[in-house]
Amino acid sequence: MSANNYSGDKQNYLDIGFKSFIVRYRVELAASFSLIALIGSVILVKLVFSYQKPIPVVLNPSNTEIQENKGDSLTHIFIDVSGAVVSPGVYQFNQGNRIGDAIKAAGGISEEADQMYIAEKINLAQLLTDGQKVYIPFFAPTVSLPVEASDYSPSTPESKLININTGTQDELMTLPGIGKTYAQNIINGRPYTSIDELQNVSGIGERRFEQIKTLVTLY
Repeated sequence: MSANNYSGDKQNYLDIGFKSFIVRYRVELAASFSLIALIGSVILVKLVFSYQKPIPVVLNPSNTEIQENKGDSLTHIFIDVSGAVVSPGVYQFNQGNRIGDAIKAAGGISEEADQMYIAEKINLAQLLTDGQKVYIPFFAPTVSLPVEASDYSPSTPESKLININTGTQDELMTLPGIGKTYAQNIINGRPYTSIDELQNVSGIGERRFEQIKTLVTLY
């Protein structure tokens, strides 16, 4: 037998044996390949999710509802908002909120608020701290006592009245409820032909006008 015939017979024998092995154990081999494919899929899924970025916490400072994602930890603070606001009460915020957010959460400033005090004293940008009280003062008009008939004198000098057409800023600021800003607004609105025109001045309005109308003059 030549070397070539021997090599060919050996190769044929190996091919037949391999095919017999495949046929005999085809079920077991198919199950093994399926198991390997399943294990590979599970490993791939775990690798993908292990590199997924966490969802960030989205905060709305003007919203009193605390927004949290599972697994996130936020520090909450409690603020007492009272005085001339629409809905006074204790509100919950996240650190980083400001006084302006607290007032907005309480429904905003009511009509009875002292607007001049708020403009001069309340810092809406100030950061809130846990347990802080935010108080918005009410506007408190000066109550004038009624004039008794026996006290009235026709000769009472009118020089005590403040002339809204010629009075200085300092003189106008002696009027109740009139600060530097409102006094300057009165000066900017000159000349006046009627005291009633003061109601059209920014910041005066009907409430303050009733408070100062008997204390001013045009002449």
